Amino acid sequence: MANEWAPASTEYPATPGSTEASSQMQHLADDIKCYDVLVCDKTALKMANEWAPASTEYPATPGSTETSSQMQHLADDMYDKVAAYLQGQIEGSVAEYKLLEDLNNVTSQRYDDMKQVASDETLRPYLQQIDEVDENTRKLEEAAGMLERYVTALGKFFVSL
Repeated sequence: MANEWAPASTEYPATPGSTEASSQMQHLADDIKCYDVLVCDKTALKMANEWAPASTEYPATPGSTETSSQMQHLADDMYDKVAAYLQGQIEGSVAEYKLLEDLNNVTSQRYDDMKQVASDETLRPYLQQIDEVDENTRKLEEAAGMLERYVTALGKFFVSL
């Protein structure tokens, strides 16, 4: 089968550089340009037809409503599944952020506790001094009690004399 877009003449002149050769080469170049334009236009038309939306000017083919409803059902099913997937992704992200917030709160509480312990550690020398003063006060009270008993006993001794 002959190609309808191919150049008609495939003969080349025997003498390059002659006017006849130049004319044939120009004709061949024009044929190639025309062939390229036609192929490009044909490809563009084919692509446009593939991607063009269905026109309402033409009547529907008998099986197209069944195919169309099936395609609509599949599209709806796909939409629902994509929506469920995205919803799951969003819920997962929200759960991760909630967990991160809880972890931050726990960490904050732990740092507050550590701050309190550190503050107690800085007070420890003062608390030890207070304990020492308390112990010395107790010893002083015991000594005062012993002195009071001794004075009472001494008073009784002088009264008896």
